[in-house]
Amino acid sequence: MSELSRRAYARLCHVAALLSMAYLAGFIADVVVPKSVDRGAGPLGPALPIDLSLLVLFGVQHSGMARRRFHDGWAARLPASLERASYVLATAAVLALLFWLWQPLPRLVVELTAAWAVALAWLLFGGGWALIAAATLSLGAAELFGLAQARRTAPRPEVLLTPWLYRRVRHPLQAGIVLVLWATPSLTLGHALLAGGFSTYIALGIHYEERELLRTFGKAYAEYRERVPALLPCLPGLPRAWSRAIAIAALATLALLLLQAPQPS
Repeated sequence: MSELSRRAYARLCHVAALLSMAYLAGFIADVVVPKSVDRGAGPLGPALPIDLSLLVLFGVQHSGMARRRFHDGWAARLPASLERASYVLATAAVLALLFWLWQPLPRLVVELTAAWAVALAWLLFGGGWALIAAATLSLGAAELFGLAQARRTAPRPEVLLTPWLYRRVRHPLQAGIVLVLWATPSLTLGHALLAGGFSTYIALGIHYEERELLRTFGKAYAEYRERVPALLPCLPGLPRAWSRAIAIAALATLALLLLQAPQPS
């Protein structure tokens, strides 16, 4: 495949990823897009197994293609320079399938009505997307979406990179996604299922990703993991255990305040 063809393919994959992320924002927030997590309700019976199957499919694709065994199989058949771009394209395709086939479950779990609570929920939602963008830029968007790999003539040696945001938490991208998933003024059963499914996948994905990183980088990653927390940043001057306890207590207090906000009659 020529260099021009590789770059064009990688650019197509990049555009597909950006479109899927833009739709995901509207899908979760239930704004702008023609179909969302809560719009177009169906009966509980058929909807639940369909939605669970879509979540499992996403987990299998996203996790399976990230494993070393897949990398080795890909390298034996197709250009290594297109592996990352193809991974991005496959993820966008599975997300598009989820958007198309998702069956909303509109039964209300929690609805915030106090103006401050609604504003805070949307502020956290926007903050989650800001964190995702910052983590992407910190890693390098061209690397993350496969554009840089498509331009290379030979694979780059694996190096443990810890850019600025990754010196505070090991997984800021995943932290932003979790925040986006759960920060909503109106939590339905379907939204909770989507957020819970993706959050479970993120927890499992972090576990297996770190296991592979330890195998790849050994002592260097073990020391990095010991020094830097996974999702919640440490407070300056405090031990990690104290910082974690304070952060969890703050989140629990915030959740209680939000849940005690006036509910609809």
